[in-house]
Amino acid sequence: MKNIKILGAGVSGLCAAINLAHAGNAVDVFEKRDDCGKRFNGDLEGLENWSSPVNVVDELKSMNIRINFDCTPYKIMYLSDGNDKIRVVSKTPIFYLVKRGVIANSLDQGLKTQAIEYGVNIHFNSKKTSKDVDIISTGPLPHNITTIASGIIFNTDMDDIAVALVSKETSYKGYSYLLVTNGYGCMCTVCKYNVNNIHAYYKKTYEVGDAEGRRGTKKTRYK
Repeated sequence: MKNIKILGAGVSGLCAAINLAHAGNAVDVFEKRDDCGKRFNGDLEGLENWSSPVNVVDELKSMNIRINFDCTPYKIMYLSDGNDKIRVVSKTPIFYLVKRGVIANSLDQGLKTQAIEYGVNIHFNSKKTSKDVDIISTGPLPHNITTIASGIIFNTDMDDIAVALVSKETSYKGYSYLLVTNGYGCMCTVCKYNVNNIHAYYKKTYEVGDAEGRRGTKKTRYK
């Protein structure tokens, strides 16, 4: 049995920890924040399912990851330029929506639970550096970040929907989206990192989203 140290308790770090522990190793994970998923704010994220012949959920199971988090399949989505809209329908899920952050049923918290069940020791508020560990899983460095996002999460009475919006009015060299699952929604605009007026782009995204039916929203909470 080896004692393996991992830097970073994000998705890749926790998945590595789960599999190493499953193989009988002692695993320590060092995370600079005080919980898993702290850099997210309840965002909705899609696990894409169109680029591989193997269903992404089956791939996760083959990697010893069980689905103990919300993971909603979507076979229908809409593509829009702000004017025209195309309905895309698939026989198999195009993607699965998951929640991110320190909230119930999120991907981050689900993986944390699985890692702990396997006996992984997660050390939060850690000051460890890359030279102290065997595996580095810390995500991109600040100078490698290419995009920036602005948006909201909200509770709603809307039906489930997924809309991808590509328009120069709603994002700068990026895209926007509206995602709703089981009464929980996320609307966001993603722009090139060095854009100066991302909130103006988000405001336009919000106007388009409102036209899609956000008047049914009961409660909003800004990030």
